[in-house]
Amino acid sequence: MSRVKDSLVRGDLGAQVRALSPRHPAWLEIARRYGTPLYLVEEEILRTRARKFVAAFSTALEGAKVHYALKANPFPAIARCFVEEGLGLDASSGLELELALRLGCSRILLSGPGKTDPELELALAHPGRVTVLADSVRELERIHSLSKAKGRSSRVGLRISTTSQGQWNKFGVALETLPGIMALARDRWPDVRIRGLQFHQSWVRDAQAHTHTLKQVGAVLRDLPAQDRESLEFLDMGGGYYPANEEGIYPWLADAQDLVLPSAFPDFDQWWGQGQPFYFFRPCLPIEEMASRLGQVFKEEISSQVPLEPWLEPGRWLVNGAVQILLQVRDCKTEQAVIADAGTHLLGWERLEMEYAPLVNLSRPGEDQQRCTVYGSLCTPHDVWGYSYYGTGIQEGDILALLYQGAYVQTLQQRFIKPVAAAAMLCSDGSYELLSSRESFEDRFAGLGAPAALDPPICQA
Repeated sequence: MSRVKDSLVRGDLGAQVRALSPRHPAWLEIARRYGTPLYLVEEEILRTRARKFVAAFSTALEGAKVHYALKANPFPAIARCFVEEGLGLDASSGLELELALRLGCSRILLSGPGKTDPELELALAHPGRVTVLADSVRELERIHSLSKAKGRSSRVGLRISTTSQGQWNKFGVALETLPGIMALARDRWPDVRIRGLQFHQSWVRDAQAHTHTLKQVGAVLRDLPAQDRESLEFLDMGGGYYPANEEGIYPWLADAQDLVLPSAFPDFDQWWGQGQPFYFFRPCLPIEEMASRLGQVFKEEISSQVPLEPWLEPGRWLVNGAVQILLQVRDCKTEQAVIADAGTHLLGWERLEMEYAPLVNLSRPGEDQQRCTVYGSLCTPHDVWGYSYYGTGIQEGDILALLYQGAYVQTLQQRFIKPVAAAAMLCSDGSYELLSSRESFEDRFAGLGAPAALDPPICQA
């Protein structure tokens, strides 16, 4: 890859696509068995990524505890894999908290702003399993009231915010207010024990923002009274770690990253270059290097003062590459314009007009990309799956795979026009498992009662 400007590199994802080709026969078989469209979850990738992330941070930071952020993809089968791999779970709502409890997870975080009393009560009812990450002074006060009513004490963490958090400074309390809050809790709320701190970054591609935040936290820890400093047990560095080279940026948008939609029709001739397209990518540190850099700063700025356990909350990095979306070509209008059997409501929004993810023709495999706009089946012109595919040709009935769709896809999917797709898992032993069925008429339009007799009958396709 060659570097462009300061933040982008030019290249393609051909090597990554070729590395996945041995899995294509299994993908085709599962598409034939369960039909399309289909979210395909791969258990082995989930477990491999979990082990790789844990190994990286355990090597860099002894005692590191990893919690999977359920908001990235709350599918129970996915969360269960991570629990079986020894990860905790990070819940951002009462729904996710109940899921974590039902899955038998023994190490759960409840994070996020605006927690309701029922959410807090559920968390506080499981003090041995759930740590509440309080988002404000008012939330600490409410935890005190709920704890006092039950006659018990509560072990909590406190979310902090610094200048490094950017738009994430919506959350938590300003770091400089920590000494006063610790004193307030000690004097007024003895049943609320602040045992840790948490901060969060997003779109983490290098260690710069974390380094800055850890230095700021370290400076504040140095000035805390000894009793408050020594009462702390953990520092949660959040999530947001971005996987390298799983999605790209089209060249006609490289200079217009803030646009919601393209400002002009794609310049295909420029893009295609010498017969093959190219894309821009934002460089990401390999997770081992990220862990090494953060580990060094953590030891220098934090552990040298207080022996805090390092906690982490990855989501996207763990799950993104473990889910593919399988589609079928429904209509070939021309060699360079086809329509698939599902729309991009399965992604949540029209991001593939701006972002590139590899699209592979499993039925006619090939290592080169072919120029073809693959549209979805929604009644909107912004329903685009991609502008090219890997393969040797494309025909009606072909099975396509859109790669790297595990993070925030099933969470953001829309009930727009067409049904929500089914989901299935390719298990580590090679077997298949249906995780959820395709959305039915009754799922979408509950409350209508038994259908009246129609001639011809309702088509459920």
